[in-house]
Amino acid sequence: MLLSSPPVDKRGPYLTCMTPTLSPTDTGLPAETSILSARYRATTIGMVALVALHAFEALAVAAAMPTVAEALDGLRLYALAFGGTLATSVIGMTLAGRWADRHGPARPLWHGLGCFVLGLLLAGFATRMGMLVAGRLMQGLGAGAISVSLYVMVGRSYPEHLRPKVFAAFSAGWVVPSMVGPALSGLIEAQHRRHPVDEAPGDPGADELDFGSWMLATFGPGIVEQFMRPYNEKVWACPPSQMSSRWIAERVSTVDWRQALRSVITGSDELSWGPNNMFTFPSHGGTGEIYRRAAAPIADHIRYDSTVVSVDPGGRTVELSGGERVAYRHLVWTGPIDLLVVMIDAAPEAVRAAARSLVHNSVTVVGIGYETPLVDDRSWLYFPDGDVPFYRATNFAKYAANNVPGGRTDRYCSWMTEIASSPWRPLETERLGDRVDAAIRRLGLVDPAAPVASVHVDHIPYAYPVPTVGRDDALRTIQPYLDDVGILARGRFGAWRYELGNMDHAVKMGVDVAERLECGTPERAWSL
Repeated sequence: MLLSSPPVDKRGPYLTCMTPTLSPTDTGLPAETSILSARYRATTIGMVALVALHAFEALAVAAAMPTVAEALDGLRLYALAFGGTLATSVIGMTLAGRWADRHGPARPLWHGLGCFVLGLLLAGFATRMGMLVAGRLMQGLGAGAISVSLYVMVGRSYPEHLRPKVFAAFSAGWVVPSMVGPALSGLIEAQHRRHPVDEAPGDPGADELDFGSWMLATFGPGIVEQFMRPYNEKVWACPPSQMSSRWIAERVSTVDWRQALRSVITGSDELSWGPNNMFTFPSHGGTGEIYRRAAAPIADHIRYDSTVVSVDPGGRTVELSGGERVAYRHLVWTGPIDLLVVMIDAAPEAVRAAARSLVHNSVTVVGIGYETPLVDDRSWLYFPDGDVPFYRATNFAKYAANNVPGGRTDRYCSWMTEIASSPWRPLETERLGDRVDAAIRRLGLVDPAAPVASVHVDHIPYAYPVPTVGRDDALRTIQPYLDDVGILARGRFGAWRYELGNMDHAVKMGVDVAERLECGTPERAWSL
């Protein structure tokens, strides 16, 4: 009797017999429904961590490579640093695949991880571009081996119905690195690179950087493009390239990359920086209550609704819109300094030209009250997003319960939003209140079904004096002239220095001016 010979496999000696994974119904075991169940938790977390490590490396390197290549004088090898990594990853995949078929995924995974880490170290300590490229090639070899080994592990360790969830977790492993990687690598690169920003901002001897260049030099492109540039364009309504960087010392928080990394890992916030990390707010009447009470004892000496139309320093008189002239002994001006110069007919052309060069923005305040309880514990939030009309939203009911009717925060809440505008960034007025309301709901600041109790819109033509590149030169022309003719311009827009423009600064400037005029003591809050 003739027997047919068994079929011969012609695919070569690397074929191995794979034992099929049995479904729970085949084995009689209870079905696992989660890749984080006790049986799979450690394996899942370890594999996703490896994916996240590779993702962070890939995205961070892409952000930092232009600067690194320039620093190592290796722009001619720039393409090889990326293309070579891709090529060696293909080699790593091929070798690891055959190795995993023969001996399982553990060995190629550990060797691939070791190769990847060695490549990182070699690239990280590179002193010339050739070393960097060599490290990148090793990274590619290791990354390829890791990826194939992980896929083999999924096939061997997980039942078929859980594999899609594992691959979805792999994709999720790219999410956090895609947000954090470019930003953190850019911050590290910026803080390790020598640049003119190492000079103290405000030092007259330092070369002045425009604000846009300062942001890039300080934070790197990741943080700048994700937050700093879009937010500052919204709040200033002015291109950062036209702004100075000399005002930032007390206004823009810089951060050490190590602290940033710790905050990302631990999920903690840095709460101690800045002059307003803690503050006091009136329990009734809002901010205006401070000035109403300060004005009450001297109410008989204050005139309201009297518009100044001209100032005559020679005659020491101020003309009002009704034609009345008011004589003065000393004039302390707290309005916009550019408007003051226009009102002085005798002002020299150089002073007028300097005043015309000053830039300010406007802010439209849109406040919306909702008939829903106050539940949000945050004080204010910043929004760089282009699809959000406002740059800041203040949780006004949290500041003081009496900012809502009857102090009923169990029934009402309110949000005060601010929208900056200028000729460079015109205000879109159409359905403004509706657009703000829709954004507040979309952002989850209130319940989507919360009824609107009230809407208040107020436009402030002069909101922020913009610290432009030529601002200080202009003020050095204007202020000495005003001082010579007996006018002291102080306050947010009188001094026209945003860094000295908070309420506390303005009040202190008023106190200093009074003491200067009456006692001859020098001013401390204001400087030129």
